[in-house]
Amino acid sequence: MQASTYNTKDPDAPSHDELAACPECGGKLRSDAQRGETACTRCGLVTAQSAIDLGPEWRAFTPEQHQARSRAGPPVGQAFPEDDLGAFVGFGAKDGQGRPLSPSARRQAACLRLDVLRLPRSLHEPALALFRKGHAEHVVRGRSVRGITAASLVLASRQAGIPLRLRDAAQAAGVDHAVLARHVKALARATHVGVAAPTPSQFVERLASEVGGSPQVVTRALGLLALPKVVSISNGRSPAIVAAAAVYVTQKELGEAASQAKLARAAGSSEVALRSNIRALRGALSPAPAAAN
Repeated sequence: MQASTYNTKDPDAPSHDELAACPECGGKLRSDAQRGETACTRCGLVTAQSAIDLGPEWRAFTPEQHQARSRAGPPVGQAFPEDDLGAFVGFGAKDGQGRPLSPSARRQAACLRLDVLRLPRSLHEPALALFRKGHAEHVVRGRSVRGITAASLVLASRQAGIPLRLRDAAQAAGVDHAVLARHVKALARATHVGVAAPTPSQFVERLASEVGGSPQVVTRALGLLALPKVVSISNGRSPAIVAAAAVYVTQKELGEAASQAKLARAAGSSEVALRSNIRALRGALSPAPAAAN
């Protein structure tokens, strides 16, 4: 007997998922994956046809073949989950003596978290790219993995125009400030990354936020730092402490509560250095005395 097709277009007809047996004879239904049909084994009634195969078009018999042939998954990028330590530094990474990195060393490289340094997650990708470029150029050889990781974050933040002080990165990575400065220079040379030094204007918003400054303070302080006579005295000074001095002077001008101790702590400097920069800033802003006749 020729097989017939069950009319699934009838709105009153049950769906295929609801059919536990053949609707004509009550026989058992069997699916044929190759033909994409489901038919009754007794009367031959086709209850479903043209089934869509949602699986891949290839076959794999080993885990290696499955991994090599699979084309699905998340977008390819430098960033991986934080527990994927091998993807962070690469399974072929080695230490200064040429030995493969141990799991603990990989964990040290991955534990320099962006949230600890108050950096956006968008820096994860460029920092990892810089680390891998540096590793390919053998910058890691003879240097600590944590130091090169911190140097990657410093360079990535400077490329993005985000202020990150070497002192903060060194403290988060557990390396010496001077050592990290050398790592940054070595990584910049190896990766051919040219970045400008941070400016005082880049620190204003963060410092004002940490001491409770208003948006007017940020706007006014940025205007002060843009003045040519203020730019001239900023050369050779720490950009963070110059920004802190501008925030303090602006808060005083606007009648807001200002604390030298809090600003110095936020800028990573001492109150003595802050007061010295405040005097220099006020001296640059004060009008020049009129020449005597």
